[in-house]
Amino acid sequence: GTPEQVFSQTERLHSYHLDVPQAAELRDELVKLGIPMPENVITPEDYTVTGEKDGDWYNELVTITPTGDYTHIWTGSEWAESYVIQEGKDQPITFKLCKLEDGRMVESTFLHEPLELSVDVTAPTGEISIGENGWKSFINTITFGLFFKEKVDVSISAEDAVSGVQTVEYLKTDSDMTLEELEQAEGWKTGNSLSVLPDDRFVVYARITDNVGWVTYLSTDGVVLDATAPVLDVQYAYDGVETKDPHAAVRIRLASEEDDCTIRYTVNGKAYTSK
Repeated sequence: GTPEQVFSQTERLHSYHLDVPQAAELRDELVKLGIPMPENVITPEDYTVTGEKDGDWYNELVTITPTGDYTHIWTGSEWAESYVIQEGKDQPITFKLCKLEDGRMVESTFLHEPLELSVDVTAPTGEISIGENGWKSFINTITFGLFFKEKVDVSISAEDAVSGVQTVEYLKTDSDMTLEELEQAEGWKTGNSLSVLPDDRFVVYARITDNVGWVTYLSTDGVVLDATAPVLDVQYAYDGVETKDPHAAVRIRLASEEDDCTIRYTVNGKAYTSK
């Protein structure tokens, strides 16, 4: 062919990401075999890939859009103005493009080497468990309504189906915290389990991070561990066990104001309850 044709053919093969000597060699072999030169080969300049990326992962859906003369992209099922890539790890993405040329639609070849895209737009999930009690979300209002007499074991499970779990951390506090406070809090410990001994009052928070950077916060309800029996202060104003005073009374109160319990007693065989 003419020098212009040879140069054009070499450049077209060069778009397959071959260097110039490799492209020239392949061109010569195709000519010897009588194989037509490929037309409308896709180059990186023919499309754009958009999406926020963190390392090897995109943390938002990826969009591939034709540029230049190309107006549509084949998504595998239809021609569209753009191709949106969903979640997945190391996805081999290939496509072809289409443009209007001399009043007719002309298709390009398929992408020579598939793009390998990893996309994760979903935060990880998890659960904090204490015995038969479990929490899979962040609790905004803590009630401290869960009571135990003995040591409790706390376990944290975590899962991320796309990029995988990077870290599991926990924070044990004696009061409730907001999400904003947790994001700034120090003292997080790496791990997925802990044991708490009586006597204690606590909330456990969990922070789960996946390999893209998505973070999920979980929390237990307030837990009270109380292994100490309450001490009663009994006041009786009379000598002996009998009195003729019709207004006689036995006053019973908790020795500690911090104790919170129910007192049950019996008078003449009748049961009563007091808090």
